Amino acid sequence: MSSPAIAFFDLDHTLIAINSAKAWMHRERQAGRMGRRDTARAIFWFAMYRLGTAKMDDVVRSAVLTLQDQDADLFRTRTRAFWHEEVEATIRPGATRAVERHRDLGHRLVLLTASSRQLGEVAAEHFRLHDVLANDFEQSDGRFTGQVREPLCYGDGKVHHARSYAKSHGIDLRDCAFYTDSFSDLRTLELVGRPVCVAPDPRLARAAKKRGWSVEDWD
Repeated sequence: MSSPAIAFFDLDHTLIAINSAKAWMHRERQAGRMGRRDTARAIFWFAMYRLGTAKMDDVVRSAVLTLQDQDADLFRTRTRAFWHEEVEATIRPGATRAVERHRDLGHRLVLLTASSRQLGEVAAEHFRLHDVLANDFEQSDGRFTGQVREPLCYGDGKVHHARSYAKSHGIDLRDCAFYTDSFSDLRTLELVGRPVCVAPDPRLARAAKKRGWSVEDWD
């Protein structure tokens, strides 16, 4: 891979071993900040996604609706506490080593995640990454509107964000690496020069084997 280049990293089940959205939802329920209606709605959309009758885009938009009218600064503070109290301990042992290999090569280090920008920024701070590409929630007068800025940073949306970021830095995606666990990131993996599947889900594992992509286990 020639320099300058970008190393993109997914967050959930890649740099960390958990699904941060599910952990956050559990934390909010336990704290009494997520009512029965919002909990039922979130469970419904996750169920529909698993059954294949809803897209993850719908799940994300439904989840963001639960933040409507919440104070954005307070959410950021709670997100930072969530990272330190529940997420940081789940960082995969090999994640930091992978990040540092690219840092030593002088590559730009970028988080490319479907998680919230607030969580992404705390993660980027921990790993000392250069930038964060994540889902942004719309705000008005310091409060969330319940809407997410389009396009979502998920699936084909990740292609848009990665491509736009690389272009803004004068870099071809073929000179970039992307680390992820999820089959939903297949299109982005196909565009970069170095696709790496980290503890891949079953569908991505099959795709990686078929295409001869690198597979790593950071545990």
